[in-house]
Amino acid sequence: MSSFDETQGRYNLAYERCLDALCTREKVLGPEHPDTLASMSRLAIALKGQGKYKTAEEIHQQALELQEKVLGLEHPDTLRSMSSLAIALQGQGKYEAAEEIHWQALDLREKVLGPEHPDTLRSMNNLATALECQGKYEAAKEIHQRALELQEKVLGPEHPDTLGSMNNLALALKGQGKYKASEEMQRQLAVVLDSQKNSQPPHPPL
Repeated sequence: MSSFDETQGRYNLAYERCLDALCTREKVLGPEHPDTLASMSRLAIALKGQGKYKTAEEIHQQALELQEKVLGLEHPDTLRSMSSLAIALQGQGKYEAAEEIHWQALDLREKVLGPEHPDTLRSMNNLATALECQGKYEAAKEIHQRALELQEKVLGPEHPDTLGSMNNLALALKGQGKYKASEEMQRQLAVVLDSQKNSQPPHPPL
């Protein structure tokens, strides 16, 4: 239920549900059980949704350390916590620290999941965003371009993640002062979005 609450923007309710689940699992399963650690990560994500990045960072760090101990460095849950920690750091403007962890998460996901896995592609975009926040637009552009090419291949040109990468690449190009290329990318994005909108069936009459 907490995940649904988050998608609806009900972060306070999501936080309460996550906290209840964490307390129950710690009591019943113990503090190092994988389900307990998953609840810990969910709690930190709910805190991020509330804008409480510092507290989220601390809980993600704790969850990550325990997951590395219990599950191993290359477990998908550990890698998700690694990525979430980097995002929490990024939310506080700690871009260099976030970049370092994003690189680590990307390298491990490419090794464990493969270069075309959706989680790997998300790590690419997360890393590129952290680079962009530091003004490293050329490096960000190269990674966004790579992610976009892979997402078009794996997910298709109209998938939301693909469209997000198109927008990210356009912003990176704009940051480099490549306004014409950025405008062209935004135009391509608009064409796809208009096509999706026009292809939706009309609402049935009431």
